[in-house]
Amino acid sequence: PYILEGNSLVKGVIDETANKINLLVNVPTLKSSKQKINNLVLHIDNPNNLLKLTSSAQLEGKKGLTNFSLISSASKDSVSSSLSWQDLTNLNRIGEIKAVTKFWKENNKTAALVSVLPTQVVIADSVWNIHACNIDLNSDSTIYIHDFRFESKNQYIHVDGLASKKLKDGVSVDMNQVDLGFVLHNILRLKGISIGGIVTGKATLLSLLKQPVFEANLFVKNAELNHKVIGDAQLFSTWDRPNEQMYITGDFVNDKNIPIANAKGVFVPKTDSLDFIIDAHKLNINFLTPYFESIVQDVKGYGTGKIRMFGPSKILGFEGNAYIENGQGSVKMLKTTYFFNDTVRLTRKTISFKNVTLYDQERNPASLNVMMSHNGLFQHMKYDVKIKGNNMLALNTHAEDNDYFFGKAYANGTVHIYGDEKEANIWVNAVSQPQTKCYIQMGGASKAADNSFINFISKKNVEQKEVVKTKPAPSSFNVKVNLQIDVTPNAEMELIVDPKGGDVITGRGNGNLRVEFDSFSDIKLYG
Repeated sequence: PYILEGNSLVKGVIDETANKINLLVNVPTLKSSKQKINNLVLHIDNPNNLLKLTSSAQLEGKKGLTNFSLISSASKDSVSSSLSWQDLTNLNRIGEIKAVTKFWKENNKTAALVSVLPTQVVIADSVWNIHACNIDLNSDSTIYIHDFRFESKNQYIHVDGLASKKLKDGVSVDMNQVDLGFVLHNILRLKGISIGGIVTGKATLLSLLKQPVFEANLFVKNAELNHKVIGDAQLFSTWDRPNEQMYITGDFVNDKNIPIANAKGVFVPKTDSLDFIIDAHKLNINFLTPYFESIVQDVKGYGTGKIRMFGPSKILGFEGNAYIENGQGSVKMLKTTYFFNDTVRLTRKTISFKNVTLYDQERNPASLNVMMSHNGLFQHMKYDVKIKGNNMLALNTHAEDNDYFFGKAYANGTVHIYGDEKEANIWVNAVSQPQTKCYIQMGGASKAADNSFINFISKKNVEQKEVVKTKPAPSSFNVKVNLQIDVTPNAEMELIVDPKGGDVITGRGNGNLRVEFDSFSDIKLYG
């Protein structure tokens, strides 16, 4: 379902009697729900009986525009092609691929020989060389790659072998210091989880055109999950022909070469299923932050325990218990951080904490219970978090966090956090405790700043440079906060009438105060 925008032009002539074609197509914008192509130009003609295509376009992506150009010519049984590109946002990302392809018939089926010509590609400021090689496109649909080499100084990828649907046929891949993230995400388009690191080693891909099977011995330096370094990894996989399954093992060590995790399991290509046991020893869990950021942010800690990872590769499940040491998480809207040492329980579609002792940053204790559910892929997350504590730090905000209401609050009571991926609700029902001091600004600091009670005049002529503030991209995620506070004389309240003049009213007393605010609305005060 593509959409044309602007005035598109198609003009030219096709004359069979004279064996002539000259066709021009110009499309200002061609877009679908996922892609937008600007300034698309196609020109087809046949000078000297050579059919020639000249085309160019600008591909609009999230990171900017990329120019593409394709020039191709065909005569008799051969086609010559040149594909080039240049990233207009980052001019150091350019490249070109050239090839000559010769076609013929075998048993009434088409076969071809692709001769890749030497060219260069620039990736992340590094110049990569594509060396000359041949690729056979056989009439039985198999593909034979003859020593394809992609190199940049000491980094390289070498590919050689036969790609088919048979398990006996394999393509060998030899790698040295290759960016794993670039291969998985930019080339293979892996989604859902971010994996990175620098990989060195050899792998063989069997049955590449049907259900790929990997036999590999790879070392990954600074292996990453969700952009967080886990450690170095040594990965092995072997093919069990009688049982038609693949054995995979992985050993992970931290920067001090201390083992932090071991993974063992099998992959069955016929059913596309995995079954692994991951034995972790103080494994850094900060890579889990993206899955919990709707509730808490800056997740940290070290996990120890055995977790089973199983199921079809597209809907993997997790089961097991892991003890989290030095665990912590922050509630951004309240500017509070909490710490714990206890066990997290995983089932196929849930994550739970039961009666966990939680501490605030001043070591005041509380009881924590968490139940999170998801669709088995850590998506469509729903959660219910309950905290009950005495003299707990429940608020630790400053004027820059909220114009109208801020301060430091200690409380006896409960915190209830619930919601999903679109909205989080934070309900606090508490009695104020000593050392609580909260501030209410009349009209807010931003409005008070507009009042001109006092003008300061500088007699020096100082050139002022305009400061352009970039606004962060708006988020659709909403956080609703509802504070129900039973105020006692333990708490001190300060009413700021004039922030610029220093006019304040301070007092203590008894009463009920309710504070409501969210990501998109002004604060509301009652009581």
